[in-house]
Amino acid sequence: MFTQQFVSGQGINTTFGQNRIQYGPFEWSFLRTENYDAFYYTGGRELATFCIKYAENTMPSIEKILDHRLGGRIEIICYNTLSDQKQSNFGLEEISLNTGGYTNVVNNRVLVYFNGDHADLARQLKEGLSLVLLNELLYGGSLQERIQNAALLNLPQWYVQGLTSYLSRNWDVDMDNKMKDALQSKKKFRFNRLCQKDPVFTGHSLWKYLSDKYDADVIANMVYITKLTRNYENAFLYVTNIEFPEIQKDYLEYYKNLYAKEANLLQDFPSGDFKIKKRIAPYIQPEMKASPKGNYLAFTSNKNGKYRIWLMDLKTGKTKRIFKGGIKYNQLVIDYSFPLLAWQAGGDKLAYVFEKKAQVFLRIVDLVNKKEETIRFLKFDKITGIDFSENGRTIVVSAIRKGQSDLYTYDIPTRKERQITADFYDDVNPRFVDYSGKILFSSNRKRDSLGVGIKTMLEEDNNYDIFQYDLETNSRKLKRLTNTPYINETQPIDYNRNFFAYLSEYNGVRNRYAVRVEEVYDYTELTIKYQDSSAKEMDTLIYSDAPTWSGNRFTYQGKEILLDSKVERIDTIIHNKDIVYTYPLTNYKKNILAHDISVQGKQVYDLVLDQGRYHIRYSPIIKNVEEESQNVETYPNMFRLKTGYATQPFVSGPAEFKVAKGNPDEAQTQTEIKVPVDTNAYFFVNEYTSPDYKRPSYILVTKNAESANNQKNIKINAPRFYDVTFFTDKVVTQIDNSIINTYYQPISPASQQMFNPGLNGMFKLGMMDLFEDYRITGGVRVAFDLSGYDYFASFETLKRRLDHKFVFYRQSRSGGTPEVVSYKNLSHEMRYILKIPFSPVSSLRLATFFRQDRDIIRSSDIATRDSNDFVNHWLGGKVEYVFDNTIPKGMNLWNGTRFKLFYEHYSNLKSTDIQMNTLGFDFRHYQKIHRQIIWATRVTANTSFGPGRVVYYLGGVENWLPARFNTEIATATDRNYIFQALACNLRGFEQNIRNGNSFALINTEIRMPVFQYALNRTLRSEFLNNFQVVPFFDMGTAWVGSNPYSDQNTFNQKTYENGPIKAKVINVRDPIVAGFGGGLRSKLFGYFVRFDTAWGIQDGEVASKPIYYISLSLDF
Repeated sequence: MFTQQFVSGQGINTTFGQNRIQYGPFEWSFLRTENYDAFYYTGGRELATFCIKYAENTMPSIEKILDHRLGGRIEIICYNTLSDQKQSNFGLEEISLNTGGYTNVVNNRVLVYFNGDHADLARQLKEGLSLVLLNELLYGGSLQERIQNAALLNLPQWYVQGLTSYLSRNWDVDMDNKMKDALQSKKKFRFNRLCQKDPVFTGHSLWKYLSDKYDADVIANMVYITKLTRNYENAFLYVTNIEFPEIQKDYLEYYKNLYAKEANLLQDFPSGDFKIKKRIAPYIQPEMKASPKGNYLAFTSNKNGKYRIWLMDLKTGKTKRIFKGGIKYNQLVIDYSFPLLAWQAGGDKLAYVFEKKAQVFLRIVDLVNKKEETIRFLKFDKITGIDFSENGRTIVVSAIRKGQSDLYTYDIPTRKERQITADFYDDVNPRFVDYSGKILFSSNRKRDSLGVGIKTMLEEDNNYDIFQYDLETNSRKLKRLTNTPYINETQPIDYNRNFFAYLSEYNGVRNRYAVRVEEVYDYTELTIKYQDSSAKEMDTLIYSDAPTWSGNRFTYQGKEILLDSKVERIDTIIHNKDIVYTYPLTNYKKNILAHDISVQGKQVYDLVLDQGRYHIRYSPIIKNVEEESQNVETYPNMFRLKTGYATQPFVSGPAEFKVAKGNPDEAQTQTEIKVPVDTNAYFFVNEYTSPDYKRPSYILVTKNAESANNQKNIKINAPRFYDVTFFTDKVVTQIDNSIINTYYQPISPASQQMFNPGLNGMFKLGMMDLFEDYRITGGVRVAFDLSGYDYFASFETLKRRLDHKFVFYRQSRSGGTPEVVSYKNLSHEMRYILKIPFSPVSSLRLATFFRQDRDIIRSSDIATRDSNDFVNHWLGGKVEYVFDNTIPKGMNLWNGTRFKLFYEHYSNLKSTDIQMNTLGFDFRHYQKIHRQIIWATRVTANTSFGPGRVVYYLGGVENWLPARFNTEIATATDRNYIFQALACNLRGFEQNIRNGNSFALINTEIRMPVFQYALNRTLRSEFLNNFQVVPFFDMGTAWVGSNPYSDQNTFNQKTYENGPIKAKVINVRDPIVAGFGGGLRSKLFGYFVRFDTAWGIQDGEVASKPIYYISLSLDF
């Protein structure tokens, strides 16, 4: 974005910033209810309807937990996919180098996107609603309250986001797996270390511990006391009567004891383990596919949005990268949903799905001939799963279109797709089986018939089960392979002969189960059709066994029935049913994140998380599933026992599933569920079961889907078009001494010394629209000594691919000394900036501007009274290329690289032969050394050329209080300087230790947040938490002529005058100077204050006395 600082020059505080690219227009409409507005665009009305209904029904439960009722409306912004959300301008924050008096105004806005899972959409929505309600509770509802409280209450990320995560998501197998692995890591488990790695998860686990140990009211009490005392540690002490450090210890012991109880009930992973490079292992994603021949294994990695596809040779163990994409930069949400992998049946071609510029592509790579084929999917918003048919011509995909996740087959040669499912339910993980005659997939549907089910809301038990679709019959009836309420089954695969396999969370750990389907006799349907249909059309008789005939007689329900001449014909239909046999194959201690099989290779591959790294484990395919599964006792872990579902070991055996019957329209409002009377409700029984075992009983309950969600009658108004509306976004009231318009200051005829702004009071107000597409900023700055004032305004439009910004700035300053006349300098500038983004991290920026500089000589005698003002009008332009992939890691701490190359031109409108050109670059890199310690390096160089030039004064730091200027070093008088600028930082010297129309500079420093690093936790005190020790080294030079050693440089010359005699003394001095020292940084009263002590190095000699610097801003 364009930072709302108004800097346009090339000082140390020059602007960088990342971008958002809009690949297409978003025309917004919205739905309205009593408390919510849900905004959507083309193809998203169904999502908006779901969100607004869910919000109305869910918010009361959140209000009950926090004991607070929402006071205002909430805007819900619905995106069809995460790729669309990434095109929005949300999260492009203003880069404020002066942190004092800076207040972000919290708004009632919730952003959600659809990833193919309505349950995850509901989680996002609930998390956003929780955050809005929590912010209102902590910071107040009115603008005045929020501004006031935002400055007084500063809470860590684990507290706020951890709490909203806890309120929106039940503890599940993934969280349980992550906590278990963290506790078993080789590194000593610490609360603060976990906070730094994953603050949201850490906070969630802490709030869960508090709720489990105390009661449900602990959360509301904790938040309320935090608001009153403005200190979360005091709130912990008041509510629990325990100091916060002791809470952390007890929290760790709680989870350690919990997992110790299940340690002997579960098994370790198989010993087979492929060695993955350490640099890849922490970033592997759960997308892994084995080649059919068993010679290769493909998997993906993703590091901060930069993804890779790796191919492992299973014979040699070597891994090579075959594809890379994505960009590593600061993202609100990293998309881990792609690339997706699939092998063609022959095993020589690997296909992968990826996204680029908000479009979906399939690329098929021939590993033998090294040829590639790329297909662009125009009708799909996103693909979430893919598999190849046996012939390699057809693929099956689970894809998002118009707010629904459905199954499609796609013929590659003809580019035609066929839709298989078309309903509200989410269908994922499709796989071809039975020689591509059937499709296995996972779905949260409750009925076994396509087109049957509720259309707008989730049911209470919206878990995933495994289903089978028959491509040969094209039947609308599905074959159900699992039916476990509240327990998910996902990732079905073809396993061994007549067996399929899938991952189930039955015992609280995601393990593998095998299933086979056997079709057996069910009943016989006998239909008797009569000749006289007016009297009686037909009878339908149902037999559990085949009917027994005796001539023209047969028996039904104990009665003998005689067939006479009235009977026209008799139709006999034999009905079969499916018996599904399920067997546990693994009983691991931790989750299988992904699995795949190579039938020819006779191996099963599992992706698992162990000791903080991802591993690919392998084991042989089980040949005799029925027999060997009896040795696998799948015991429920402590997490599963707490849920109350499936609290006994899994028992292998048969289960009978029948296709649901009834009117599809009625099925939309009613569903038949099994409510278990005891905890054995999900058990299957077979011949191995003990004779004493009693089959569990069920209560069949017909419930209304609406009542399952406790839904109230919700009135949704007709859709409306969105009209741009602005609201206050930021309020800044601070002390400031920065240069906020341009670093090129005019050289005043009344004074040749560099203008350094003194202390000023500044007020700035920022406004933006709901989607942050339009931004307005305005402000005023007044010097404390009343020597002048500035005011400025800007308007940005970021809605389309090209970004536009309009800026107006006025500066007024008075000056003068006893030796020179008093004057007033006025500078007005109007600037238009066009940004052309190439990617989220790179852009070309073009600017054109008009500037007027006026020096008014104040009258103090006859000479000054008759003097004319000095006025210059400038017209110019600027072009710069900017790259910025930095990721903030804390106050004054970044990781990554940013740089810019620029050219700028000024033309004087009064005298066209006076022109100025500048050319330069600024490169900065931030390298992590260890945990929070960062090594920052900056290299920059500028030069000016043409009839008019800029004189750069090397030395000092920007925002120096008070700035000191070296007047002993002369400035060349033959270079036609028309502007002046600072070249910083070069600590150890005053400003102007060297000068010239060119300069080069190197800064390198190590930033060490010592208290954070030593204590390894976030501290309550802002001063201690942001306290940094910074050793540094600076080196640079400024020069005139072609190089720093040119004879034209004036720093080697000094002129002495005595009457008519003038003498010029030339000294041989090194043009390059350096400085070293150390500094302290921290946040004090909201301002980031820097204090540096530096010794200069000149001509190989170190200065005997240091120079001290105090400044108010972040470092470069």
